[in-house]
Amino acid sequence: MTAALLTPLSAASAAEATTPSALEIFVSPTGSDDGAGTEASPYATLEKAQAVIRETKAGSGLPDGGITVTLREGDYERSASFELGADDSGEEGSPIVYRAYPGEDVALHGGRVLNGDDFVPAGTDGAGARLDESVRSSVMQFDLGAAGIDDLGDILQTGMGLPPGAEPAEIFFDGEPMTIARFPNDGAYVKVGTVSDPGGNPRQVLGGSATSRPLPPIYDEGATFGYADERPESWASTEGAWMYGYWYWDWADGNVEIESVDAATNQITTKNASHYSVRANQRYYYYNIPEELDVPGEYYLDRAENVLYFLPPAPIAGTTVALSLLTDPIVQIDGASHVTFSGIRFEHTRGDGIRIASGDHNRIVDSVIANLGGWGARIEAGVDNVVHRTEIARTGHGGVFVGGGDRPTLTRADNAVTESTIHDFSRLALTYNPGVMLSGVGNTAADNHIFNAPHQAIAFEGNDHMIEYNEVHDVVQDSADSGAIYSVRDWSWTGTVIRYNYLHDIGGAGAPGNDQDGIYLDDLTSGITVVGNVLVNVPRAFLIGGGRSNIIENNLVVNSVHGLQLDSRGTGWASYHCAPGGGMQKSLEKMPYQQEPWASRYPWLVGLLGDEPCIPKDNSVQRNVFKDSAELNIAGEAASNGTVADNWVTTDDLRFVNQADGDLTLSPDSPVFAQVPGFEALPFERMRKSTQEPLDIGLTGWSGTGHPSTAQVHSGTASHAVVADREILTHHTEPKSAGTVAAWFWDDAADTSMQVAANAAAGDNGFRALGVATAVSTTNYVYRTGANFVATPVPRSTGWHRFEWVYAADDALELKIDGTTVATDASSPAFDRIQLGDWWADNRTGAVYFDDVSITVDEQAPAVTVAADPAEPNGANGWYTGPVTVNVAATDDLDPAPVIEANIDGAGWTTATGPLSIEADGTHEVLVRAADASGNVSDEVSLAIKIDAAAPAVAAELVRRPTRLAISATDDVAGVSGIEYRYVLQLGDRTIAGDWRAYDEPIIAGAGLLVKVEYRATDAAGNVSAAQVYRD
Repeated sequence: MTAALLTPLSAASAAEATTPSALEIFVSPTGSDDGAGTEASPYATLEKAQAVIRETKAGSGLPDGGITVTLREGDYERSASFELGADDSGEEGSPIVYRAYPGEDVALHGGRVLNGDDFVPAGTDGAGARLDESVRSSVMQFDLGAAGIDDLGDILQTGMGLPPGAEPAEIFFDGEPMTIARFPNDGAYVKVGTVSDPGGNPRQVLGGSATSRPLPPIYDEGATFGYADERPESWASTEGAWMYGYWYWDWADGNVEIESVDAATNQITTKNASHYSVRANQRYYYYNIPEELDVPGEYYLDRAENVLYFLPPAPIAGTTVALSLLTDPIVQIDGASHVTFSGIRFEHTRGDGIRIASGDHNRIVDSVIANLGGWGARIEAGVDNVVHRTEIARTGHGGVFVGGGDRPTLTRADNAVTESTIHDFSRLALTYNPGVMLSGVGNTAADNHIFNAPHQAIAFEGNDHMIEYNEVHDVVQDSADSGAIYSVRDWSWTGTVIRYNYLHDIGGAGAPGNDQDGIYLDDLTSGITVVGNVLVNVPRAFLIGGGRSNIIENNLVVNSVHGLQLDSRGTGWASYHCAPGGGMQKSLEKMPYQQEPWASRYPWLVGLLGDEPCIPKDNSVQRNVFKDSAELNIAGEAASNGTVADNWVTTDDLRFVNQADGDLTLSPDSPVFAQVPGFEALPFERMRKSTQEPLDIGLTGWSGTGHPSTAQVHSGTASHAVVADREILTHHTEPKSAGTVAAWFWDDAADTSMQVAANAAAGDNGFRALGVATAVSTTNYVYRTGANFVATPVPRSTGWHRFEWVYAADDALELKIDGTTVATDASSPAFDRIQLGDWWADNRTGAVYFDDVSITVDEQAPAVTVAADPAEPNGANGWYTGPVTVNVAATDDLDPAPVIEANIDGAGWTTATGPLSIEADGTHEVLVRAADASGNVSDEVSLAIKIDAAAPAVAAELVRRPTRLAISATDDVAGVSGIEYRYVLQLGDRTIAGDWRAYDEPIIAGAGLLVKVEYRATDAAGNVSAAQVYRD
């Protein structure tokens, strides 16, 4: 079978689409619509730029090369869609381009940014009274009403079989969606108990899905069932409490609102019916309940009081929290053509990111669409509209919807999503919201990397689509009877080709059973070509649910518990779908399947209804290889009415090029080619998108396209070559407020037409870059911490150079090249990514390389030493009898000069720049600590110093005249340790002194002028007072 192949948007054509045109208009969040629209005097709004474009076209006409609107760095809050109609179109070769200023972070978002410093500790009013006391002290609240925010959206009943609606407001912290308060936590579920009333069955009553709101009355027939846990009984109220789960099938999700909880009977009654009703032992969780706000990252919106309660996963001071509000798409194209959006982030809506309702030749290129309630992008009509090289992440519903084309005439749309990274989608609607949905005729999903989702990666309906060169993994993680690539139950949905895709690690620990499929042609799906795919670690690689004229050939399967299944369900339990007058016949008869061009394109359809349509006929399962997998499971009717041949199930070594490194390319001497005649080699290197792990450049876990090269290697086996415009390799890390990032860069200094940079910064904290920008300087390296690149004093030279970013805990950043500090910045609180590559669409690429990228985070506190001088007390009993010098020092493994602080006698911490002098009499406590540049603080080192430099005061008086003398002494510091006395006889010039004796009671005063008494005292420090004399 020959399939139509879309030519992917090339790097060159992408560059042409984003290269500034002859007329360039500038817009900035700090600009003014009264400005001139120049770089020096930008406008403030997209609408002003749009108006100028319309005026230009109406006046002098669209200039050759088109018009570029360049957005400077910052957030552009949208309270309404930016709408583009026919008057906003470009022309072939002269597009209208909306682009981010090169290297700057530009975000269009449909929410409000809440200042973390405006959050206060949770109170005890309203929902605050219901908070769990164990976490109350950590919960913060924000008065949304006081901020003028009053439309948070109600929680709607949603799920499989229900029409879409705007999701309620969400919050996002540190670029990630937070979780509405729920139980159980962490993605766990509880189970439905005994069902006393399953509620209504809308699927049965309606014969299909609900198509509009308000929902039909059948959805008001709630269910009643038992609950095994006692959690609901701990809530003060069930008002506004909801449950989300898989109520009947493990592939059909939905939510229902709680009507009541009966603690006496342990039963819950719901306000709503689930789409398929409710049955026992199914999974669900509770949410939107303030008592369940109990783990970091959860929040609760008190809609009655307009207050947000949030348990942040990290300190909230100095941060921001984004609140999604806009229900419409951020950008809406309806009738406009030749329009490009490039390098822009689209975030924080309750609905979709971008919608192309009509129009041709539009592009979304090199952008990020993330943190939304709906779909990332929707191409609903038009021709040649492409989402290219864009990241779509953390969407509430699907990733990219690609429709368009006319089915009755089989006119192709050639709309596409290509070379994009699509992950963590289907957060809120867990099923049937795939990473890519192909609809209509002749659309494409090619060269994408799709991962992390509860259900499907790619689904398709309609005709003649191309699904090729995609890598898909870690999907179908939470559901059963589901496929990573999927279609279902319509004979007229035919002609699609699924080829050269790499599917691996499908299912997950949370997925029930081994009922997760790689490629699933459900319920008699027919006429699909599945060739040249590689499937690894997939519970069931292929499930062909009856159907006919499917081609399953030349595929490679490794480690599949169930391998391939082709059944005959149309002759059994699913016969009602294909029976005369059934749903499949009705769908087929909506199309002119017996007329041209259908009759020529799909000749097997012409006589289908008269040829036992429920029997699986004319399927071809040939030349497939199954290593370490189950034998093929093919129904007898399918085998006898089709072709099953030359399939090899084996445990042999297939001689992959490097299986340990993830390279499943078959070596030329692989036994596959001998065992399976006609098996064609697979282009695995293009199929695999996550090539970041094999990159031998220090850090692993890179996103983007890696280009291992041995042309220049700093260490190891290969470096990363920078080979294309606007091709960025990114390594994400947890935010770090301190640490050193290093990257080695090989420069060809003879190249004077090159723009390459490395960036180590946080997503919302601008650009902190080092590199080469020959538009700024051809002779010296450049740096950037502000709006523009600046030449450094370091000259370029051919060879390896070390780029460094030294982040300190005090928000200070030092940028270095080869050990020379080239710039500092005092407002760089953290980094969460490292990016390498060519940031410009200017056809300036060179033979340059990056290698040995590292992050060094200083987690070791300094070592502190404290020593007194004199080293030992010079008095008695540990006392010093004079001033003491305390020498302090600190050493650190990375910081050459840690900051030392001292706290003497509790007076407070002060910086110690040298020795400490302790002079005052008394007992002193000296505390010393040190902190390094990364913010690591040592333990406190304590030193006790006792000083008593003064001798005791001593006195004597007669207590019983004339014969008894009482001696006393005082010492307020060390205390008196003893008093001594002696008698001295004076005979002319001769003095005779007796021995000193310890005094313990009044003594004889003496004998007149010839005998005197000397007395003295000693304190505990050993200080001895001068001898005093008493003469009677």
